[in-house]
Amino acid sequence: MSRTQQMMTTHPLVDGTPAQDHTVLAAITALNECAQACISCADACLAEDDLPQLTACIRRNQDCADLCQITATMLIRRGNTDPMLLQQVLLACRTASNACAIECGKHDHQHCAVCAEACKTAEQALTDLLQPPAVTPHRTL
Repeated sequence: MSRTQQMMTTHPLVDGTPAQDHTVLAAITALNECAQACISCADACLAEDDLPQLTACIRRNQDCADLCQITATMLIRRGNTDPMLLQQVLLACRTASNACAIECGKHDHQHCAVCAEACKTAEQALTDLLQPPAVTPHRTL
């Protein structure tokens, strides 16, 4: 069990179902990995010979990293987060992840390929998190 998972399950305001907690934990993990990949990709872009062609990539990396970090931070909070605010942050982060994946996909650098994959994973985790909970049909005997 990760420390993040331990913190989530030991918080006095645990209110989600185990399935929802798993989806939240997966998103936090994906967001943290995406942020680190974006930070590293921006740094690697700065060292490339074709730097002028990478300025949009660097900016997308920075925006995505910032949004991933703040979104992961908001998700780990178990208190009374405003649901509408959280939804808007999740949507903005998903948009930034998608834009960064597209931009990184335009370049032939290996670090861009790794970053694009991390962004796609984060985008999918956010999409999963934004899905309404499945309703199980009530069965009668």
